[in-house]
Amino acid sequence: MKLSLFQNAETEFEPFGNLDQPDLYYEYYPHVYPGRRGSMIPFSMRVLHAELPQYLGKPQESLDRLHAMKITCIKIIDNLENGLAEDGSMISVSSENRQGMDFVTL
Repeated sequence: MKLSLFQNAETEFEPFGNLDQPDLYYEYYPHVYPGRRGSMIPFSMRVLHAELPQYLGKPQESLDRLHAMKITCIKIIDNLENGLAEDGSMISVSSENRQGMDFVTL
């Protein structure tokens, strides 16, 4: 994207779909990542995926993706504030990790 090769970037993203396919989660590979949970897709890649359509003349698609990310972030913050894990499960989150969310506001 830094090289303004937006068509190439779109082609590179195609195999990942909407970034929410089961094989993009640690739980899909329990033998490789035992006990690990969540998405293997970094947040920065999700931001790139959300912003890319605006450079390809599809601003509404970009806004839709960014809005979906915002909803997900709010849901994660709500779960953490209610003493749950990021995904809403009842696993415990250490107090050190919970303190890291104190600076997050949307």
